[in-house]
Amino acid sequence: MPIDGYENIEQLLRLGHIRRGYQKQIRGRDGRPATTPVATPHFIVPPEVQEHLEQIDWVQKGENLTKLPIKLLFELPKALPHYLMRYSGNGKVRCKSDGKAVEYRRLVNQAEKRFDVVIHSQVARWSAIGEETLQEWQGEYGTVERYPDENGNTVRCLHRQCPQYQKRYCKPTGFLRLGISGISRQGYYQMVVHENALKPLLSQLRWAQDLVEGYTGEATLLHTPFVMTLRGPETQFIGGNKTQVWTPWVEIEEGWMKRLEEGRVMLPHRTKVRVVDIWPSNGDAPQDISEFDVPPEPEIMEELGYSPNGDEEIGEVG
Repeated sequence: MPIDGYENIEQLLRLGHIRRGYQKQIRGRDGRPATTPVATPHFIVPPEVQEHLEQIDWVQKGENLTKLPIKLLFELPKALPHYLMRYSGNGKVRCKSDGKAVEYRRLVNQAEKRFDVVIHSQVARWSAIGEETLQEWQGEYGTVERYPDENGNTVRCLHRQCPQYQKRYCKPTGFLRLGISGISRQGYYQMVVHENALKPLLSQLRWAQDLVEGYTGEATLLHTPFVMTLRGPETQFIGGNKTQVWTPWVEIEEGWMKRLEEGRVMLPHRTKVRVVDIWPSNGDAPQDISEFDVPPEPEIMEELGYSPNGDEEIGEVG
């Protein structure tokens, strides 16, 4: 039996990041070293991905890398989890929620330079939330209410009524988990998706799932090849500064989409065989082979006492 609380732990292997920019070293207003995000019109990928892409003719390289052949290793919503995120000036997460309950929050004590995590996985350390903290949070996040749920006790997220959301400090942020076509590993690459691209990406992936289900009868994204591109530039405010950014976009690979429309896509069948019921304990040949999700090979049918077309028995075995 598993240890209590370990059944739903999910710590998956992240192979690396797919980025659309980098952090530039600057001097802050107080004269201290700081960083600022700089967007690029191309993807920045890990070395092993770059090496793999060198072998694909239609993929442009280096600063021209604006198209990526990708696949999804999860169904929705796990393929693109998203949260309301509030970051500190040092780039660390300060508050994270699903719009209903706070999942993660740090207590920032500027005087003592302490950053204590008091809410983690929607469970609050109420011993760390004293009266002084509650008063500070009420000014920062609005009314602080206890929010009990199946995972424990946490704080209610005020979402659109939260001062941090209204001031645009708290924003929707997604994390696209993807694989690179041709790289077969049990791990994923992650790309941060900000508010401007989150809704279009979610809509496009849901539509792709609907299309696959409509043509094949199975609502899945796992066997669908995609091409991810960059659109832009467009002007946004990041960290209080106006900057140009390029946003990601995904689309079903054109050749695969054409075969899907023509009815020439067959998804791998999920084969299940109930071995226990195939051969009765008395040794007689079974009278029904409906326990197979996929019909067995003709040789197996013959061995079981059936004709290759399954219409009639051909005699007892043995």
